[in-house]
Amino acid sequence: KARRFVFIRETVELKSNEPCLFYPDLYDYEVIVTNMEDLPPEEVWRWYNKRCNVENKIDELKQGLPLTKPASTK
Repeated sequence: KARRFVFIRETVELKSNEPCLFYPDLYDYEVIVTNMEDLPPEEVWRWYNKRCNVENKIDELKQGLPLTKPASTK
């Protein structure tokens, strides 16, 4: 099956105020593999980014709250 690769490169902001000697320009890279052909790359990134945030919230709830065990009442 044909797939489309969308590459995203974002500049990383350095936390300290000191200049970086070896890596003046640091980047974060992200690759999205999709079969969406009708959307421009920016829209593909926005669509997947929203979906990813929702999945992260669900994972946080699962790990933070014992959903499989009933809460004890005192």
